[in-house]
Amino acid sequence: MRFTDFDLDNKIQNALVDCSYLKPTPIQEKSISHILQGRDVLGLAQTGTGKTAAFVLPILQQIIEEPKTLETGSVRSVILVPNRELCQQIVLEIQKFSKYINVSSLGVFGRVENDVIIEGVKNGIDIIVATPGKLLSCIDEKLFNLSSLDYFVLDEVDRMLDIDSIYELKRIVRMLPRKKQSLFFSATITDKVTEIIDELLDNPVRVEISRDSVSLDNISQDLYYVSKDNKFRVLLSILKKREVKSAIIFINSRKSADNLVRYLNNNEVHSEALHAQKSDVHRDKVINNISFKDTKFLIATDLGSRGLDIDDVSAVVNFDLPTNAEVYVHRIGRCGRAGKKGLSYSLCSPEEKHFLNNIEEFLGKKLIVQKHEFHLEKARHVTGSAAKPQYKKKKDMKNKTVSKTVFEVNVNDLLKNKNANKKKNRKSSLTKVK
Repeated sequence: MRFTDFDLDNKIQNALVDCSYLKPTPIQEKSISHILQGRDVLGLAQTGTGKTAAFVLPILQQIIEEPKTLETGSVRSVILVPNRELCQQIVLEIQKFSKYINVSSLGVFGRVENDVIIEGVKNGIDIIVATPGKLLSCIDEKLFNLSSLDYFVLDEVDRMLDIDSIYELKRIVRMLPRKKQSLFFSATITDKVTEIIDELLDNPVRVEISRDSVSLDNISQDLYYVSKDNKFRVLLSILKKREVKSAIIFINSRKSADNLVRYLNNNEVHSEALHAQKSDVHRDKVINNISFKDTKFLIATDLGSRGLDIDDVSAVVNFDLPTNAEVYVHRIGRCGRAGKKGLSYSLCSPEEKHFLNNIEEFLGKKLIVQKHEFHLEKARHVTGSAAKPQYKKKKDMKNKTVSKTVFEVNVNDLLKNKNANKKKNRKSSLTKVK
């Protein structure tokens, strides 16, 4: 199948040719026709499979087919994303695909000034790409409204459902008009995702790209059994390999990411961290350093790296194994793009064996075990509770004796003292008048 087989305007087709887009990816092939028919769609596919074009192209087509006169502050489409990097990328994609048509778009995230937004929506706007928090603040400040909304897209839904974002998302959902087309795209599906789907999507078409459609054939998948304490040394040896020219090292917590950067830098391996608590200024600096090859090694959490499009990543290292098997595929898919060979290395300590079992079951094959200086055979054979993280239990404070000072107060004594002080003050004031 080719893009010319879709019922897309010639001007959109010309823009696709300019971008060298000739054949649709599986997610595009299965989604675009349903969206053009006005159906709600739930698309399940990994990052790097072309999800953005899958929803942007049919939205552009429908906007030019059904032009609207928009009032100041009116918005026709909202694409909601978890972070500003993905926001900026999608805006660039929209601009590429709409270069020959009259469609307006704007990225709305933390550092975009209100004056820019007000100017962008003064004649109404066709597409806003936004992060949840910024969208809400703009609506609260009445910079624009969603009463004219025709299309609502949630991209990377699974990464938007952390503790903070779920409340923001529910607030946004309550503001949406009842009549609209809703499109959800996600790499994984969880109970929280299902809850949002049930609330927002109307009889959706489910489009799922199986992991078999996401080729990992050009990515080697090596496994290192190692104790938790020796992971640092093993990582150091991996990063010093000649073939590892650049790498993303995935870790499961923000604090651990910062600690790992300190360790590597102390061992003369320059690296930088990217996670959700880093400031916009820091993120810009790190992204620039990576783009200009000043930084070769990025330490990142899954959420912190979401939306980053880094070219020529030669390797991915799972310093911590992901707790979700599908996230493993998403992670290692960061290397080996555009037909290039990719390298992936996973470090497994005994308490992560359960996660490894799930990953291998999901893939339908075993990772390739590599013996090394710090090889830990115990991690290979561990079972039961020892193969899972042992989380610390909270101390039971119910029966714990807490020493405290108790003050017994006689209310009558307090009142007597108060009245006595009033009389004393009155006498002193009379004395002063005389």
